[in-house]
Amino acid sequence: MVTKALVVDEDLEAIQIEDGRLKVDAEITVDSVPICENLTILPFATYSDSNVSETQTNERAVGAYILFDITGIPGAGQTVTLFVDILQLDGTFTAIYQSAALATIGLRKYLIYPGAVDDNSQLTGVTRLSLPRTWRIRLNHSAPGNFTYGIGGYYLA
Repeated sequence: MVTKALVVDEDLEAIQIEDGRLKVDAEITVDSVPICENLTILPFATYSDSNVSETQTNERAVGAYILFDITGIPGAGQTVTLFVDILQLDGTFTAIYQSAALATIGLRKYLIYPGAVDDNSQLTGVTRLSLPRTWRIRLNHSAPGNFTYGIGGYYLA
C-alpha cells in the first residue's frame, strides 16, 4: 500500500487537483508521483536477432513491473533470455537481472522493487533492488530465427 501525505501551510487559501496535478494558489503546480505509469519497452513484433530496447529514463519511480509476452518461438531448443541492464558510472551497462532461458510461449511477469517478495508465486522473477534512472532491456536469442514478443509494464512509485 502506498500512502501519500501532503503538508500544507495554513496560510494557503486554494488547493485543488486538476487533471491529476496538484495546484496550489493556481500559480504553483506540483506534479504528483504516479503510482503506476505505463511503459512500452519493445512493441509486439517478430525479431530475428538478439535485441536491445531503447534506453529508458526513470523520472521518479522506485521500481518497475515488467511484462514479457512471447507469442512465437522459431523451433525446438531455441530460447530467449531477458536481461535488465542499468547504466554504470563509466557509461557501460551491466545486468541487475537475468531470466532463465525461455523456450515456450507465454506471459512472464518480473518485478524490480526494493524489498519485493512473491508470496503467491505469481511472478516469473523478482529483483529486490531500486530501479535507477537509466536502464534498458536486453534480449539474447540462442540462435537466429523469428521470435515474436512484446515487452511492456509499469513504473511503480
